[in-house]
Amino acid sequence: MSTLIFALLAGGIFSSAIYVRRVAEANVRESIAVSVSNGFLEQIFATDFPVIIQHINDRALQYPFVSRNGDPLDQPRGFAPLNSTNWGQPLSVPLVDRRNEAGESIQGPQMRLWFIPSVDRSADTPADAVDIRIRFRWDNGRSAATGFFPERTILIVRTRVST
Repeated sequence: MSTLIFALLAGGIFSSAIYVRRVAEANVRESIAVSVSNGFLEQIFATDFPVIIQHINDRALQYPFVSRNGDPLDQPRGFAPLNSTNWGQPLSVPLVDRRNEAGESIQGPQMRLWFIPSVDRSADTPADAVDIRIRFRWDNGRSAATGFFPERTILIVRTRVST
């Protein structure tokens, strides 16, 4: 009888530990997705205002987004209108920065990140301002099998600075 009780308790503790690990991994993936997306937002925000307007007027122009190591993204993106739903191809984002003895980066676990960079003038923004929005979703490791990916949006208003 005591063996049965011990087995049930051990099973419950093991199940709880696995659940906590999955939630922690999903939180790490969300944190990485937010950080990468903030990086893209900052790249747009740092762009000269006339260049942003040029991209609004010609949506076919590709914006030179760069990765954290300064390399251009393999898949250039243009600025979409604020209501765009074209997610495009996902980026592969490393979950850990693994290196060998020589200090060279080696392939580790990855997650997928989709993002839509949007820049536009909305009715709520002043005449010399634009809305910069990054919509993003990511593979959180828990719901990829169902095809559901969490989605978030970050938004900032960029104004023209007089020189």
